[in-house]
Amino acid sequence: MKGKWRQITHGGRITVEQKGQDVKLEIREVTRTDSGQYRCVASNKHGEIECTTELKVEEKKEAAVLEGDLRAKLKKTPSKQKSPKEGQEIDIVELLR
Repeated sequence: MKGKWRQITHGGRITVEQKGQDVKLEIREVTRTDSGQYRCVASNKHGEIECTTELKVEEKKEAAVLEGDLRAKLKKTPSKQKSPKEGQEIDIVELLR
């Protein structure tokens, strides 16, 4: 339930999935109106138990805009790893010493 009385039903953006004794509530594309208190009530012949949680949805912060092409910036980044010059042979025995 959302709040004290509003029953949540499966459909649209909301999925309620039960596997054995586990139940999962999924809300896709949340909005600020989805914020609030949520309550899960389980009952059987022995009684009833409930659990509550608070959901707070905030506005999405805009990602920092990258100036220029990221690939071009990465190509300009100097590599820390030294590579042998083309055509130069590597003496493995000397390298292992």
